[in-house]
Amino acid sequence: MRNPVSTVLWILLIVQSGTSLAQQSTVRDDKLPSGRQTVTADTLALHMSSAVDSLVSKERESVAVLKKILQKIDTTASPARDSSSSGLDDVRLSLGRNFDFVNGLRADDVYADIDAFFPNAFGDSSRIGIEAGFIQSLSFTKDSTLTKLPQWVNGTLQGTDTVVAAVPSLITSVKSINLILFADITVRVCPSLFLVGHADVRRKDVTFELTRRSIPGDSSWPSIETKTAYDASYGVGALFHKQSGDYLVRIKPILGFGLFDDKPGFAYIVQYLLAEVNHDLRFGGEIRGRSFTELEISIYLAKGFSLQDLAHLF
Repeated sequence: MRNPVSTVLWILLIVQSGTSLAQQSTVRDDKLPSGRQTVTADTLALHMSSAVDSLVSKERESVAVLKKILQKIDTTASPARDSSSSGLDDVRLSLGRNFDFVNGLRADDVYADIDAFFPNAFGDSSRIGIEAGFIQSLSFTKDSTLTKLPQWVNGTLQGTDTVVAAVPSLITSVKSINLILFADITVRVCPSLFLVGHADVRRKDVTFELTRRSIPGDSSWPSIETKTAYDASYGVGALFHKQSGDYLVRIKPILGFGLFDDKPGFAYIVQYLLAEVNHDLRFGGEIRGRSFTELEISIYLAKGFSLQDLAHLF
């Protein structure tokens, strides 16, 4: 189908050429009476051929110009996206629920994060990128000594004035509400794989479910106790970031050291994510610890939103 703009150009050129043809192919003979005009067949054929050649040439020029304009518009409206992009926007907010799998699989407490990932932060030709964000999560562990409770505390036995020592004899579970700030430097190795330098700081409000036992005496009672602690982790690792069809997979293992209650030690972190891109449904979590026997695990299910999605709400 001919382009509408080209059709208009055809009509204008035909009209212009017809007018020029009528003017050029008229021969006025002063010797004829009353200014009579004659047009020869050869002259008419010559001018018709010239007009057609002119139309074809101008049509080709107009088509070439239109192609350049359309290509420029298409490039401006749909800029090329980096091949390693997830298909999701670079800055996203996720809201959902954490899962408590220690006390039975159930949704418990709110999960939220803000994540900004710029794999080409310093230009399209650069392999260096930045990822940073904020996480609020809930993590669980069993029989943990990650955050030490006082082994001896003063207490009152059965409502009397007798002062006894109460020792925690059994820690049933430990639940931490975490607020984490993190920042990464990434270096692209290939479209789906990055080297990572990682740093984060965490505040955790820890809840202990335990049994205390009195000394002297043999009384015991359940207790729920809380403590606020801070730690920091630094390390290096890798980021696998791959979209296949409608699904995005991210795995980020980190090895390094940390500061726990102001004491340095070995630390590791593994973050994982499986996302359905079209509706941005996200299943993920984190494994974090000081040793392979002392670890905290978080699992969440969330819905992601881009900044553009949020702007449409206002």
